[in-house]
Amino acid sequence: VWACGWYGVLLHSDDGGETWEAQSIGEDEYRVLHRARFSDPLNGWAHADLSGYLWDERVDGHNPGEDNGIRAPVAYHRTTDGGRSWRQAQGQIIEVVYFGDVDKAREADRRYLSATQFADTRFGVIAAILGAARETTNGDEYVVYRGHSILTTHDGGETWSMHVFGDARPNDRVDPTWGPTTPVESIAIVDDQYVRIPANGGEALHFFRSDDAGRTWKAIAGNPRNG
Repeated sequence: VWACGWYGVLLHSDDGGETWEAQSIGEDEYRVLHRARFSDPLNGWAHADLSGYLWDERVDGHNPGEDNGIRAPVAYHRTTDGGRSWRQAQGQIIEVVYFGDVDKAREADRRYLSATQFADTRFGVIAAILGAARETTNGDEYVVYRGHSILTTHDGGETWSMHVFGDARPNDRVDPTWGPTTPVESIAIVDDQYVRIPANGGEALHFFRSDDAGRTWKAIAGNPRNG
């Protein structure tokens, strides 16, 4: 059993949660790890993001968006020995495909990773929420919701294709920790081909579907408040 948290800490239990061992994999205090995922007992991935630090109120020079640009490399942590050791790596985005409200998607300049799933050592999917930076009259920065992105790799994370779904509500601010727009929290991969991703954007629920191992995507819209 694995659990992730602040300060780059991974917790591991091999007795069903009775006892836990903490591991640090090198992230700083501003970052939170999101869900370590293993495709088999040896191979695992985890990624970190700046959840909870989206408003630029810091005075120490740390910029919440400095490594979260929408086209920035995909950073992650990788283990091939069952979690005994981890290495930092990053993959390049080699393809960008826009769908949904393309104009809103092109406004996005922030990408906050929120969920990871790997079917095997080569095929994996990462979901992210998208935002666009805005500035208040007194100079503070906040981020407005602009949709979701889905990143897919077929070579173990070396290269990624990114599908960008544009969506927006006029005053929807992004905060991965409490909403009103919340990030993707789960990804399901079935038979190494069928991928399903539920995503909440404002009041609308979007269900992203791929039937070809993430090479193409469809968005199905609904409204969870109407059941």
